[in-house]
Amino acid sequence: MLNKKLVNEIRKIWKIIDFKYYWGCNIDMRYKLIDIIKNLKNKKILDIGGAPGVIDAFIEKNNTVICIDIDRQRLTESKKITNNTILVIADWNNLPFKNELFDVIILAEVLQLFNRNKVKTIIDSLVTLLSPKGMIILTTINRNHLRYKKDTKKYSYNELTTLLEKFNYNIYGWNPFPPFPLFFPNFIVHKIPFIWKILGFFFERKIKTDKCEFLYIEIYKH
Repeated sequence: MLNKKLVNEIRKIWKIIDFKYYWGCNIDMRYKLIDIIKNLKNKKILDIGGAPGVIDAFIEKNNTVICIDIDRQRLTESKKITNNTILVIADWNNLPFKNELFDVIILAEVLQLFNRNKVKTIIDSLVTLLSPKGMIILTTINRNHLRYKKDTKKYSYNELTTLLEKFNYNIYGWNPFPPFPLFFPNFIVHKIPFIWKILGFFFERKIKTDKCEFLYIEIYKH
């Protein structure tokens, strides 16, 4: 389970690379994502748009990890913290990989960068890259959350469930609390005692998933 010790380890990594790439939120979904993927073993993993590599830095060395990004500078930053990750400059619209190559494909906060008219096609193409028991792990901001109601670039919970209706998937929510002034701002929330355990409780039990600030989705090959 995500705890303060792991959070502090993640923040130490951010001190090594250029902080301008920081996620921008002290209770970001990617903290929980790292807690999940750090348990993967002996997998072939593709991280799309994964530079500057903070997530990959916590994946066990017995996995094979390929990180692709279109930003050369971000990939350069990745070299400071990811000794075992294969770094590739590539565009997700033209991935140079054969079918059924990967056990896990990570899409962390990049969905909103895809052309909305092509998202289903892109996900379909990514599913073909999965091994028979593989999965896509996707995290994204939820426009249902009050903080993002007016941000049309983001997807709502409802839009995502419609988008994924043809797929076999599971969806969880991260941070059910409303934004300031209805609740504490996130730079204070992360200091609340036992906050990571509280967030984990809501996450695992899928409480208020549709209203959460972030969404975590697993899309399965079968």
